[in-house]
Amino acid sequence: MQRLAILAIFTLGLAAPVLAQDATPPPPHSAPHLLDRSDIDTWLDGLVPYALQAGDMAGAVVTVVAHGEVLTLKGYGDADAATGKPVDPERTLFRPGSISKLVTWTAVMQLVEQGALDLDVDINTYLDFVIPPFEGQPITLRNILTHTSGFEEQLKHVLSYDRGDSVAFDDLVKNFVPARIFAPGTTPAYSNYATALAGYIVQRVSGQPFADRVAATIFAPLGMQNATFFQELSAEQRANLSKGYATASGAALPFEYVAASPAGALTATAPDMAKFMLAHLNDGRLGDARILQPATARLMHAQALATIPPLNGMALGFYESSINGHRVISHGGDTVAFHSDLHLFLDEDVGLFISINSTGENGAAHKLRALLFSEFADRYFPAPPGAALEDIGQGNAQLLAGQWASTRRSTAGFLSLGELLLPTVVTASEDGKLEATNLPILGAPVREWIEVAPLVWQASNSHERIAAVVDDDGAVRFSLDSVAPIMVFDAVPWQRSASWVLPALVLSLCLLALAAVQWPVAALVRRLYGVRLSLQGAAAVAYHGVRASAMVMVAAFIGWFALLIVVMSDLTLLSDGTDPVLLTLQAMTIAASLGLAASAAANAVLAVRERRGVWSIIGAGALALATIVVIWVAFVFKLLKIGVSY
Repeated sequence: MQRLAILAIFTLGLAAPVLAQDATPPPPHSAPHLLDRSDIDTWLDGLVPYALQAGDMAGAVVTVVAHGEVLTLKGYGDADAATGKPVDPERTLFRPGSISKLVTWTAVMQLVEQGALDLDVDINTYLDFVIPPFEGQPITLRNILTHTSGFEEQLKHVLSYDRGDSVAFDDLVKNFVPARIFAPGTTPAYSNYATALAGYIVQRVSGQPFADRVAATIFAPLGMQNATFFQELSAEQRANLSKGYATASGAALPFEYVAASPAGALTATAPDMAKFMLAHLNDGRLGDARILQPATARLMHAQALATIPPLNGMALGFYESSINGHRVISHGGDTVAFHSDLHLFLDEDVGLFISINSTGENGAAHKLRALLFSEFADRYFPAPPGAALEDIGQGNAQLLAGQWASTRRSTAGFLSLGELLLPTVVTASEDGKLEATNLPILGAPVREWIEVAPLVWQASNSHERIAAVVDDDGAVRFSLDSVAPIMVFDAVPWQRSASWVLPALVLSLCLLALAAVQWPVAALVRRLYGVRLSLQGAAAVAYHGVRASAMVMVAAFIGWFALLIVVMSDLTLLSDGTDPVLLTLQAMTIAASLGLAASAAANAVLAVRERRGVWSIIGAGALALATIVVIWVAFVFKLLKIGVSY
């Protein structure tokens, strides 16, 4: 389930590059490979075609820019696997997902430098509806650009395969406002909703529809002739659009309509993205066109937030993915089918863009783009020679032992049940090494974490690091280099901890299921032998009530977990079409909770009062305890509510 939850979390925006290292500049050294077209093409041609075939991916495009020009533009595999139509690196359109956000942030910063927007005022200044303060603090655009607005994850209407089912982004921001779970400016929690909100502000302040605004102020000046946020493509655009796939050997997926369009609806070619990278590498200018003033571009690229030093931090819209001592700012993007990365090596004046049109077998696209970034950095911008990783021997791994929850999460409804199925758990091995399960690491599997500095661990087989923040009570927060700019992990409170909640819930549901099954079986046996139920009056009502309610409660929880698994496997089901099922499960859970609370308590009290016998009393007590557990879980995970917003 965690893998399915991660799919939803990364839809429309991969958290960060998978592999990263510190940003401390190394001493001068010479690279073993010359960064030129010949060497890049040789490297890519030897890696990408094999990876596509091995991972069951249809096609990909890669472009590298440096020093004001495109060094290479490469297309691999098929844009249409059924017909064998190849990827044309010049013309094939890809869907780079949350790399769209960089265009939205650029549009925001254009209005900031014009004085039309202020990064540090209450965003309600620019809205025609109200987002109330949280803990007395309003949200600002700076909070939104650093993903510290404090919204929980909003997933309803995340994408659709049918234009008629898709919600317009301005309707989305007004009618599906997520719950607030953090005070603004305090906690990174990546938010597609907040980015859509920024796009809505651009639209309102500029007086132009968002897609028209970015076309006029970014795409046209830079000559990004094929780039668009419009999701109703022309016939020519449709003809040039790469199809998207789960695997190349499977059927093509339909076009993905993104409701939060400023957060992930961009369609563009590799040359379009090359021009965008070149403009940002040159402080907002490409040729005679300028989309940002130099000071604005540098402000946008500078670190704006570092939640857990020494890990990567957040710039304004870009996040850091520094590697081998070189500062890199980046953004990733995922739809269900397309998986992309954009990296800017600022000091080296180099940009790398990758887009893959298939997820591939076992998430092969994530591994490929991670590999391309890390090998590109190691090939052309390697770290200086250094000593092998050595454990400092402080044994701090035990401080992180426990269950943790990502700050990018849904807490207001059934989606939070995902925390129970495969929780993020950190333990310390017998020799004091840190071990972790279900961390959002894509790419190379991590086998061993080595503590290389106090509360900083380095992966033995990648650039990935973990670092933690501690106080007098122990570790309170940690993250990984690859995701630290946009989310961290907080300790799970005891009432939500899967270590006891999940086994207690499973045991309780089993007890309730046994009671529910025993009810009709016992009735049939009594009928067969002509025996009447010995209980009368209130005792009989409690007996029947607890078993009828148990049947409904068990069915409701089976339904909740089935719904969770189904919608995380097909994100298009996170829509109005699922509302009847959601409302039915909510009604069942509320009714069963009320019925169980009353009847299980009465059944236990009467069993003791009437001295029915040891086993009857134990059984009634067990049902009462099971009732407490299931109602507790339903309450904590917000199943006892009526509502269809999540």
